[in-house]
Amino acid sequence: GEGGEGGEGGGAFDGVIGFSQGAAMALLVPGARWAVLLSAIPPPRGRGPSTGRRDARPSLHVYDAAEPHAHLCRRVEASFEGPAVVRHGEGHAVPRAEAATREMVRFVERV
Repeated sequence: GEGGEGGEGGGAFDGVIGFSQGAAMALLVPGARWAVLLSAIPPPRGRGPSTGRRDARPSLHVYDAAEPHAHLCRRVEASFEGPAVVRHGEGHAVPRAEAATREMVRFVERV
């Protein structure tokens, strides 16, 4: 459901999509069943899950391996079990390439 409707899990959102610092904040949304994280950085220290376990919800991580903060994107990616990953060559940006967009649409349709 969309914000305010409530989904099967009782949360306000089925999933979250965020870019860069917005992706860090998206990781803090309780009850979201899936996540699309573009050029994601980790949430601030002391925020988010601290169980030490990897996040089991479906996730798609989209980033440029050459962007300045790619090491942070990889850290977020590693915090998920079985993450789907799309790499692109457009820098620290939401990719405009058709192939990357197609993969994002496929992911959301599957979850």
